[in-house]
Amino acid sequence: RSGKQLSRRGPGGPGRHNVERELFRCPICLNTWDKAALTMPCLHRFCFSCLWQRVEIKLECPICRKMVRALQGECTSEPSA
Repeated sequence: RSGKQLSRRGPGGPGRHNVERELFRCPICLNTWDKAALTMPCLHRFCFSCLWQRVEIKLECPICRKMVRALQGECTSEPSA
């Protein structure tokens, strides 16, 4: 064994906070979302209002560019402006 030690990060380690923050952040506006929406079939997640604005222009996922066939989310009607 060498003299080097591996540092272990426990469940509350510093890396977890950053990962959790990124998991709940919209990749379009970079804010945490209130009402999340998923693109179908690729299942990428965004704020409902951000995604709605994008798919009104072009029916493709902003991340992978696959054609969006449906949105699944907390809101089922057009967001208010």
